[in-house]
Amino acid sequence: MTATSTWTILDRAHTALRDATAPLTAADLGRATPCSDWNVAQVLQHSAGDQLAFASAITGQGGPTENPFTPSGHLAGTPAELVEPALSASAAAFATV
Repeated sequence: MTATSTWTILDRAHTALRDATAPLTAADLGRATPCSDWNVAQVLQHSAGDQLAFASAITGQGGPTENPFTPSGHLAGTPAELVEPALSASAAAFATV
């Protein structure tokens, strides 16, 4: 985990997303969520996309490869493989602010 210095609320949010993602299995990804049009995979894509968008806004580099507001629900890898790079990019970007 990359520390974001005084951004403790961001650290806590990143920890919460990691904790929620860690136990997920492939069977969980298609489950319904309180967002009636999105399943678990889509919510993860939205969360990761937001983190990449924040990092891009700060650094001017990169950004999400998928629109976080119309997530496909198809993951190329595991939930952690989707979430970790986004959290790392976000933490690194916010650490520069």
